[in-house]
Amino acid sequence: MQRPASLVPPGGGAGRTYRRLAGRVTAWNWPAACVAHTLVRRRTESDGGPLARSHLFRPVCIHLPNHLLSEVVATLRTVRHWINRFFRAPRPVPRPAAPDTPLTQVGAARLAAGVTDLRIVPVAADDAGALRDWQHVHNTIVPPAALPLDAVRARAGRNRLCNAYAGDVLVGCSTVRPPQGEEAVATVIARVLPEHRLRGLGTVLYDDGLAHARVLGAGAVETCVLAANEDGLAFALARGFAETDRYVLDGESDLWIDLRLSGWEHA
Repeated sequence: MQRPASLVPPGGGAGRTYRRLAGRVTAWNWPAACVAHTLVRRRTESDGGPLARSHLFRPVCIHLPNHLLSEVVATLRTVRHWINRFFRAPRPVPRPAAPDTPLTQVGAARLAAGVTDLRIVPVAADDAGALRDWQHVHNTIVPPAALPLDAVRARAGRNRLCNAYAGDVLVGCSTVRPPQGEEAVATVIARVLPEHRLRGLGTVLYDDGLAHARVLGAGAVETCVLAANEDGLAFALARGFAETDRYVLDGESDLWIDLRLSGWEHA
């Protein structure tokens, strides 16, 4: 391709800079030619040389043939992509939204397959250490319903409370309330501390609670989630729970959501 007249390199050091950066003017190095042209222009202007006033420094891009426009645009997009990749701060990775359909049993099994060191330990009403662990997880995740130790001990007497440990690290807890009413509705709640989520721990803890509810003869399963706990709500929806009620307790301002598990009788 023949160079346009205004792209003839200047002489001297500026000319060497121009030739090194621009090279042969082809469809793929037109952007490089533009960059070189700008560098030479700035250099000669700062030196006060005559080239700064020459027609040579008219904007290079006006010489771009129309048939090369699409190729140049594609080249510039490629350059922008690599600049963004290497010089921009990484963007935070958003958490995936809850799927529209519940997890299948196969998908849940695959998710839980990587969890090999999770221990689920029932909480005895006379075990002060276990009660405090359960209290810590519960009060961290649902601070509006924070419980004193005596209230936790009372719950351990009427519900099945469990703590979850990954090795020796406390990661979560669960609650299974026995079936009640004509429908024999059991309540299953699994809680995982924020720093241990998205590792499949909640799935294992939740499945353990469901298994216990089945042993108790539950005719239906419900759960309760603080509306502000977006992770907990997304988890319940992904597992097949459907919202049944929203309410605010008397004298409080926090919104709670009750959900029921769909298809429990076929589980």
